Amino acid sequence: LKGWPGSFICAEGMVRQKSADEAAEEDTAPEKRAAILIGPEYGTVSRADLIAAAREAAEAGFDMLIAAAFNFDAHASEMDKMGALTILKARMNLVLEVLNRKRRLSLRMVRRLHDGLKIPYETLLAVGVRCAP
Repeated sequence: LKGWPGSFICAEGMVRQKSADEAAEEDTAPEKRAAILIGPEYGTVSRADLIAAAREAAEAGFDMLIAAAFNFDAHASEMDKMGALTILKARMNLVLEVLNRKRRLSLRMVRRLHDGLKIPYETLLAVGVRCAP
């Protein structure tokens, strides 16, 4: 990740998002440029915030927007695409709890990460993530 001097976008990074039918090698997936939006510590990311961040990302030539927040309002939760720009949303409290090993990934979480972000099961389990029984 590198910092980004935007109004809504605070960082940029490169990601590889594989489709379900692609080969297991990560190198076969094309790299995409991702804009990162970090929501407020005490507050909610609104649909207007996502639209503004998506516009900023599209104007800067990003392929996708990753929005990380503690909470999204109901209308923001429905957004997964704006034009050609893919919008991925992650709830920070859950992410932080898993990364700090205070919460285990449930089987449902592992499946959603695999299906939604195309993260291979092997990768999810190889990084030492403890799965709940």
